[in-house]
Amino acid sequence: MNPLLLDTCALIYFFFNTGDKKLSNEVITQIQNGNFCILSISFAELECLVQRKRIIVPTGTIDNLLYDLKEISKHSIIDITSELWLKSIRLTWEDNKDPCDRLMVAYALEHDLNIVSSDRKIKAFYKKTIL
Repeated sequence: MNPLLLDTCALIYFFFNTGDKKLSNEVITQIQNGNFCILSISFAELECLVQRKRIIVPTGTIDNLLYDLKEISKHSIIDITSELWLKSIRLTWEDNKDPCDRLMVAYALEHDLNIVSSDRKIKAFYKKTIL
């Protein structure tokens, strides 16, 4: 079974028990079993949220969360390559210029992954999105 690609909002909901959407039992089970991956850019998004005091990290820092996630995920953290950046820019997706969203969709397309996200723009563009 392919790993799930978690959007930052899914990370926030699962690891901080906050967010606007609940995850399905199937998604929660896959995450608990380590069958997920995360793009490294999500950690930049999380750190920005911490610095703006929009979330509080129970483990202390985003660095601790990053370490913990590397330990539990079978597929781990995906670093962004220059090739992925180019693929994301080349997407024919006119109504979404968010580089994080574009990177996630480009990676999911390349690896045929389901994305876990509450972002309706992603769902409208990429049909393999689980809300």
